[in-house]
Amino acid sequence: MEGKGVRAPFTAVIMGVLILGLVVAKIEAKSCCRNTLGRNCYNACRVPGTPRPTCATLCDCIHVTGNTCPPSHPRSGMLEIDYGNLAVTCPNDELRECFTKCIESEGQNVEACANKCGCYVSM
Repeated sequence: MEGKGVRAPFTAVIMGVLILGLVVAKIEAKSCCRNTLGRNCYNACRVPGTPRPTCATLCDCIHVTGNTCPPSHPRSGMLEIDYGNLAVTCPNDELRECFTKCIESEGQNVEACANKCGCYVSM
């Protein structure tokens, strides 16, 4: 009987950490598709709330964590900027402007500016 008072708060803390981990993983994950058709398919599939893994399988897309889509699945569906053999993708106009200014004013390399401004690099 003495251990019951300790068990409930401990269980609540463990559950909270697990739920937080799931939320962070969901936020960090992004989808990469082979082409624009796959990206459009994935976006349309997700509208009614279809699970991400189901849409990825149906539309030939994959989920990755990090900032880079693999060469086999280069399309992320965000705003893309082409730099030779690298494609830089920014989630919105503000981040794209940050990236463009970084490249022009600071002369940093593409990957450094992409990381600084929250954009993604694919090959």
